[in-house]
Amino acid sequence: MLARPSLRTTLAAARRGRFALALATALCGCAAGAIGREAVEPAVIEIRSRLSSGEGSIRAAIEAANAATHPTRIVSRLAPGTVVYVFRELPALAGRDVSVEAAGLVLRGDDCVRLDGRPGCSGLVVTGERIGVNDLAVTGFLFDGVSVRGAREVAIRGGRFFANLDDGIGISEAASGVTVESCVIEANGFRTKGKGVLVFDRSRAVLRENRIVGNRDGVTVSSRSHAVLDRNEILDSYDKGFGVAGASAEVTGTRIIGSGGGTSPLGAAPNADGVRITIDSTVTLADSVITGSGDVAVFASGQSRVELVRSTLAGNRGGEVRVADDAVVTVDGREIRAKPAPAPVKPAPAAPAPVKRARTRSTPPHRR
Repeated sequence: MLARPSLRTTLAAARRGRFALALATALCGCAAGAIGREAVEPAVIEIRSRLSSGEGSIRAAIEAANAATHPTRIVSRLAPGTVVYVFRELPALAGRDVSVEAAGLVLRGDDCVRLDGRPGCSGLVVTGERIGVNDLAVTGFLFDGVSVRGAREVAIRGGRFFANLDDGIGISEAASGVTVESCVIEANGFRTKGKGVLVFDRSRAVLRENRIVGNRDGVTVSSRSHAVLDRNEILDSYDKGFGVAGASAEVTGTRIIGSGGGTSPLGAAPNADGVRITIDSTVTLADSVITGSGDVAVFASGQSRVELVRSTLAGNRGGEVRVADDAVVTVDGREIRAKPAPAPVKPAPAAPAPVKRARTRSTPPHRR
């Protein structure tokens, strides 16, 4: 007859069993977690064709990336500086987790038409999520060089966007998490009132260490958007260097030089301000330089609020600050408001005109 185990032995065995079960569960959980976290290697789609359509083209690469269900790398194997002429607008880059490694590829769109045959298109349209565009050049398009529309988490780095007739880069339709970094953005915007970079329509963007030179306007933020500018150069804009209209911005370490100060076939610049803040905007500028403007360094109107901290305003033809309406500009704690218009002088009441009495003629006696 087998001996019955004692209560102490039974409890010890139970504890050992629970520990073994917990250990096994933990090990299984760790293994499962490791499998779940295993990185998926992005698929590589190569650009090998100088044509904008067909096998190995950028069009085919974008279409394949849009159809992919996993991360994708579009990699140009063409020599840096190779020009791809775009005659029919490219599809929007609408996928997720797509990286474009252009390696100096140039898209040129002088004769580009839209799918319905109308003339003019943008170079690259981005509407997807978690998109990277690296080392791409875009020129000659009737609209934007790059148009980011409603996209999320987009990074544009190391590119060159020049001589596009609307904006070099346009960011719109509530796009968010957009970063433009280390790019050259030059000579855009001369078909309409275009910009080097335009952030509008409730969008959010960061511009960092870019060289934005010779555009119609340098950078504009409008329509309830917000932008952060960090260590950019905005140089030799035809009209204003930096504008904010009905929006907000934070500017740090940025040089805004030569706005509206040069000559142009377009004639005199309509504003020529270094910084122009309108329509109830909120802007801070810190550790920045505004010089060489054709008019004032900073203009503010509406109910805008502008704060300048440790910034240099010098050598601007129209002076340093001009304020209109109910706007307020603060320069290192000193508040500047519009001077109230002098009250109209009421003219003194006119003296009453003298009453002319009628002259009476007496009748000679011989005619009575």
